[in-house]
Amino acid sequence: MKVYNLSVALTTLAFLMACASVMLIKSFTTFTVAMLSILFLFLLLYSIFSKGIATRIFFIVLCVSHIIGLWTLHLFQNSFTNSGWAAVKQFDFSAEQFIIIFLPVLAMYFLVIILLNFLDVFLPPLSKISPLNSNNHLPLEANNKTIKFNLAIVFIILFMLPVHDFMFSNMVAVTGQSHLQNPLPFKIGGILFYFTKILLPIILLSLYFRARSSLILLIIVLGYALFVGLTQMSRSSLFMLVLPILLIHQYRRDYLYTALSGIFLVSGGILLGFFREIATEINILEIIKGQSIIDLFYLILPELSNFSFQYETLVNIASRFGGGQDVVLASQYSIDATGGLLANLSRIFLGDLTYASESSWHLYDFVPLQGQGVGYGGITAQLIQVSKGNYLLTLLIIIFLSIILKIFDYLIIKISNRSKNISVTYILVMPVILLFFLYSSFVLIYYYIVFLVCIYNLLKVNLNIKVKE
Repeated sequence: MKVYNLSVALTTLAFLMACASVMLIKSFTTFTVAMLSILFLFLLLYSIFSKGIATRIFFIVLCVSHIIGLWTLHLFQNSFTNSGWAAVKQFDFSAEQFIIIFLPVLAMYFLVIILLNFLDVFLPPLSKISPLNSNNHLPLEANNKTIKFNLAIVFIILFMLPVHDFMFSNMVAVTGQSHLQNPLPFKIGGILFYFTKILLPIILLSLYFRARSSLILLIIVLGYALFVGLTQMSRSSLFMLVLPILLIHQYRRDYLYTALSGIFLVSGGILLGFFREIATEINILEIIKGQSIIDLFYLILPELSNFSFQYETLVNIASRFGGGQDVVLASQYSIDATGGLLANLSRIFLGDLTYASESSWHLYDFVPLQGQGVGYGGITAQLIQVSKGNYLLTLLIIIFLSIILKIFDYLIIKISNRSKNISVTYILVMPVILLFFLYSSFVLIYYYIVFLVCIYNLLKVNLNIKVKE
């Protein structure tokens, strides 16, 4: 970062702090939330000094999610309850509570950034020329030759529509309905689950980055994303497909398409929440098992007349990436009530689900209906669950998270340098963000690291072959 840009950024932060001081007139709690938000902005500024693009984008999403989470808690206090979906338990929304809970979170991530920059001093440079500064990248506006990628996306979507319908009729990958899933031979159910949840979004993202900007293509992809979300009753499936599209258009400076994607992301999430609420309350999925998704539409569409916008739904969507409600709940989490320290460490870092239900219920103080699941919170909440009150464990988690991010920084930039294409960088970074913030699954993160190592080795072998020839 240039000195001029740094001075402007620091001046802006000082101005924001001065503005936050004015909020003392309204209330001390509003002032506290504003100051915490500014500290998260400062954390974001500090993270920009990191040389790794994975680290930088990770902290962009992290800081934005925490700022949204803070203001959601403060502005929509009446939408939260002691238990249930909107639980905050004993949190009283006071300035003292905000400080006690979120200031240690800031300290933890500041230490991660400091450690990452410390590692940069002793490790070899990531790259002599950063891919972000290279001229060898995908043009902002693709040319006519890339129409083949548009056609490839349409072909894949047309092919996948009956596949998703087949999955729905057999209750494969339908959120909270694993007890209804029909047993399929050759582990087809598991293959389809991971293919549609992880691999397919990456494939579509890769093609979309190379495709020509088109309103028709955008509408097709957004419609497909909503269809997938409905067949899986999952907002995360919708986000996995729409969020990368939004970021691609932002990179291309297609601001109209960016705005359309953002509006669809929010409205689609609200609609999906409404569909899932109806389907669960009247137990419609058990009735419709074995039938097409079209039959579900016929049963639920009459209920749309009762649809009304509720702030609680918007709050629920805002909390999907974590950073607010889940962090508050994690600060009140007891590992002794959920199997102990080793059980929680195994659940978060090794994917051991022995005490998964107990942990989820204890976190929200809520036992959901069959077919529903309340989850374990976002990445920050899960780290707090096992590190709260244990400074040695907190330090070990900080070191572990720093190492994970550094591995991603090295692998992604090295692969991107070999490909000489900035689109590859974005394609490789996006799953990192989705795995951290949508799934918060370290096990899937380990698999993705192995995948990147394999890609890097394949590129290395191909490069050696070309040199020999």
